Amino acid sequence: MLDRLKFIKSINDSCKLLFHESHFYLNLTGSSSNSYVYRLNNSNDKAVNYYNNGGEQVSVLKWFNDFWVFIEIRIGQFGIFITISIFQGNENDNIKNQLFRMEWDDRIEHTETHPQPHWHITTDKAIGEKLKDFISEGENPTFDSFELVKSEIIEISKIHFAMNANWQNEDTHIHKINDEIKIAKWFRGLFNHLRHELETLF
Repeated sequence: MLDRLKFIKSINDSCKLLFHESHFYLNLTGSSSNSYVYRLNNSNDKAVNYYNNGGEQVSVLKWFNDFWVFIEIRIGQFGIFITISIFQGNENDNIKNQLFRMEWDDRIEHTETHPQPHWHITTDKAIGEKLKDFISEGENPTFDSFELVKSEIIEISKIHFAMNANWQNEDTHIHKINDEIKIAKWFRGLFNHLRHELETLF
C-alpha cells in the first residue's frame, strides 16, 4: 500500500511548476474511516464534470490559455481512483466546456474489461458540425428535430480509450498504482504531453 501523504506530496511537487497561471495543490476535501478524497479545490471557477449518465459542478484550476483542469484522487483501503478532466472556456464563462476525462481505477478486479487508465472523449465535434449544417439548411430547428440528427452520430463518450495498457508484454490491461515516484512522473509527463497537443491546435 502506498504512503498516502507521500503520494499526494509527490504529485503536488511534480505538477506545481507546470501551472504558471495558478497554484497547483491537491487538498484533502473529504475523509471517512477508510478513505480520503483529494481535489484541486482552490479556485472559484466552475465547470460541469460529466461522467456516467450525469455530471457534477466542480471547481477547475486555470492551466494555460483558456484550458482548465479538474483532478480528484480517492485513496482507500481497497486502492486508488484518479480522475482528470480538461476543460476549455474563457475566464468570464460561468461554465467551461469539458473536452475529455481520464480515469485510473486501481480498486477493481483483474476481470474488469475496462483498461486502466483510460480516456473518455466528452466533446464530439461531429455533433457541432451536424448542428451547423442543420441550421444552415434554412429550416426552423427544434429540439426534436435536432435529436434526430444527433442520433445519427455514435456516442463515443462511453468508450474507454486505453492509454497505458501493457499488451506488448502479454500483460493485463490494468496497471496497478504502486509507486509514488512513478505516478508523480506520469502526472508530469501527461500534462507536458497534453499541453503540447493542445497548443498545436492554435
